[in-house]
Amino acid sequence: MSLEKIRQKIVEEAEEEAGRIIKDAEKRGRMAKEEAKRAAEERYKREIEDEKAALVLAEERACIKYKADMNAEVLRLKNQLIDEIFDKAVEKISKLENTKYLEVIARYFSENLISGVDTLVISQKDKERVTEKWVDTILEKIHKGDFQLKIVTSPDIQGGFILKGEKAEIDCSLEQIIADKKEELKPEISRVLF
Repeated sequence: MSLEKIRQKIVEEAEEEAGRIIKDAEKRGRMAKEEAKRAAEERYKREIEDEKAALVLAEERACIKYKADMNAEVLRLKNQLIDEIFDKAVEKISKLENTKYLEVIARYFSENLISGVDTLVISQKDKERVTEKWVDTILEKIHKGDFQLKIVTSPDIQGGFILKGEKAEIDCSLEQIIADKKEELKPEISRVLF
């Protein structure tokens, strides 16, 4: 076999081998490209699903916060309305006609008068209604005519009275009476109103 034929045979075999290598490399390249594309698509789908889940969670949290804020606001408004009702009750009682008002005051006065008190604090506007004569009359009715009470006025109360002594202070101001009843009556008022 001639040298030329051997060289040509080597070249042909080399070209065939080069063709196989190129085809194999192209095949591996296509497979790597397809694998990379598949991996990228999977990563993309995962990221989309993660974002969707994060958005759903954020939306749920926002809804929960909104509901909590709304419930808090409704509760605040209900409490404000109830407070206004009790404030109006104080105002209404203090504006009762004298006889009815003094009946209410006399009842609390009789129930709360104890030894050791020497001062009766009343509101400025009760100065004309709750007089020394009225106090003496009530003391006689409850058989405590020996009590000596000094009557003073205070701008701090709207009605009712406060009994004060050296060791005691009994707050029967309308504000305190209503405040004491508030917790007791609040559930009933809420049920009626809401």
